[in-house]
Amino acid sequence: MPKRKRNDAPAAEDEPTANDGASKRPKRGRKDEVDESSKKTTATQDQSVQVFTVSSSKGKDIACERRSATDNTPALIFTHGAGGGLSNPATALFADGFAEVSPVTMFKGNMNLKARVNSFQAVIGHEEAQASALGGRSMGARAAVLTAQESEAQTKALVLASYPMVGASKGDSREQILLDLPEGIDVLFISGSKDSMCDLKHLHKVVKKMKARSWICEVTDADHGMGLKPKVGEEPMRKHMGKLAAQWLLDRDEGKRYCTISWDKDEGEVTLSGWQKDAG
Repeated sequence: MPKRKRNDAPAAEDEPTANDGASKRPKRGRKDEVDESSKKTTATQDQSVQVFTVSSSKGKDIACERRSATDNTPALIFTHGAGGGLSNPATALFADGFAEVSPVTMFKGNMNLKARVNSFQAVIGHEEAQASALGGRSMGARAAVLTAQESEAQTKALVLASYPMVGASKGDSREQILLDLPEGIDVLFISGSKDSMCDLKHLHKVVKKMKARSWICEVTDADHGMGLKPKVGEEPMRKHMGKLAAQWLLDRDEGKRYCTISWDKDEGEVTLSGWQKDAG
């Protein structure tokens, strides 16, 4: 099969690390195999992966993947960062973990923020997800926030992985759109403790000012791309992040809004602190 041209080169604004593209997952298929008239479904362990396309308001195809171990109604609509794609390990492994608990639909977008919001709208309409949770990593997280503000559908929750609080340009406010979120939307931040684009101390300050209720999951020693040292911990960690997000959507405690996920080098396993009142 001829190689596809890549459109997921790292972007300095939202994807400054190399970890997001360090390893590749198998390609799901060529564009002519994923149209809506002939959806392709494959099995991955105990999950089904359905590949299809959705038409945007401008008539362009949006590549999508729906992952589920139960049914095809998505609990979350999720998108990747500026420098990634659906095969990006930080995105794909997150979705694998999420789908162990609840169905998730991912879609591929370009590096234009407004276009990504428009793609969200198209996928929401296609999935008839009037109360779905929306989410994304890095630039995709920003697009999810803007979509929640602009969408006619009533978004109940946001799952924001590696939200980029700072950008390349001076005066590029990444916190204001968070402060503009209305009450009634619950927000989960999943951020690495070594994320150079989201200082956790600053994130905690922003969360205290938000009208929307917010939770923070700190990923110990992870960078913006959710990369770890040693790398052996990256895959299980990324899957656990997705699983935790799905469980949070199903059952979140308003009084416990902070937790940590860590890779135990000695035991070779992921450890979770459990949700607690605050970071202490």
